[in-house]
Amino acid sequence: MTLVAMSGLAVLPVLAADPDPSMAVRPTSGDMFLQSGKIIDARVQNTSGEKLGTIEDIVLTGNRRMVLYAVLSHGGAMGIHEKYFAVPWSALTVQTREGKVDYLVLDISKDTLGNAQGFDHKNWPLQADTTLFKTSVASPAAETGNHIMRYQRVSALTGLSVRNQQKDSLGDIECLLIEQEHGKAKFALVSYGGVLGVGEKFSPVPWEAIEIQHGRHMAMLNADRGKLDSLSFTMKEYPNFSDQQYREKIFQAYNILPGHVAAEPKELSFDEWKADSDYNKKFDASKVTTIEGTVQNVGSFHLGENSAPGLRIRLQTDKEDVLLVHAGPCGFAKSKSFTLASGDKISVTGSQIEYDGRTILMATQIKRGNDTLTLRDSSGKVLWDVNELQKAGTECEK
Repeated sequence: MTLVAMSGLAVLPVLAADPDPSMAVRPTSGDMFLQSGKIIDARVQNTSGEKLGTIEDIVLTGNRRMVLYAVLSHGGAMGIHEKYFAVPWSALTVQTREGKVDYLVLDISKDTLGNAQGFDHKNWPLQADTTLFKTSVASPAAETGNHIMRYQRVSALTGLSVRNQQKDSLGDIECLLIEQEHGKAKFALVSYGGVLGVGEKFSPVPWEAIEIQHGRHMAMLNADRGKLDSLSFTMKEYPNFSDQQYREKIFQAYNILPGHVAAEPKELSFDEWKADSDYNKKFDASKVTTIEGTVQNVGSFHLGENSAPGLRIRLQTDKEDVLLVHAGPCGFAKSKSFTLASGDKISVTGSQIEYDGRTILMATQIKRGNDTLTLRDSSGKVLWDVNELQKAGTECEK
């Protein structure tokens, strides 16, 4: 194999392998676009092989068109005493193994990083740290304003419900496809359909065609299911986004100009999280089961266009199926200090229900090692109080 060097992120191409059914979305050999879900939680090491930490998140510029920086989490355990660093996109190099992101390389010593201050996790910087992390490639200009907005963080975009102007549910944002060399966010993959991950489809959408309505915690797309179907693929048919003609086909299908005006923020509703809501009435005690697996990614889901978000887990089961888990409102998990990350081994007990055309597991209990989050009793009665949820906030933090 030959190393392909780029002025931005680089990748080691490998020989194409047979499709891996254990991956929800699989990159092809030599692809010039990286899936955000494969970068977040990826291991970072230096050129000497010393582990430096993991990628906590990816932050986009204010217009969400480019990567402002990647957040490196260093030191500590379970979020305690960790330090966070704003790393320029161009300072990172991706190494792949069998077509998958294996780890990232950052040219800095572990001691230098350990002695550096980092930034406060509650006060994210407005630009990458180009003093600590040297790079010959110019980073995006400093952000204006006094803080990083929630939906500049890719982790908050993952799992957002996608709807059209007719309020039809089109699917969820599965991940962003980011151009390796310059860190441009080019496409979103919208996932929809399937039962227990079998038959699930993914459709590429130009990122500029999607309007994030932060006040409603959702994404708007001027399209219908037919348009998504016309470009869709399954986990075994991941296309080559490096093919210029293929990319042009996607843009021509949408023909949407950028510059949409965001909706005015509205107060979030917790009505769907009440014990007697239509959503909670879907719980079927006769269909309770326990499933073990590995967390692929953690995101959010929304029960309505203005509903407070819930915690969504994409679980790779031991039977190599992919299962979507609804783990209650984000505020409840947060209040219990229960967090999950990609790669965690968990056991989920819950009821299998049909929701938005998919089979999902409405969780009653989630176990990870010695930690347990109990959301409902055996009959499905919720254990959260809506009034307390409003105090806990709505962030789906990892």
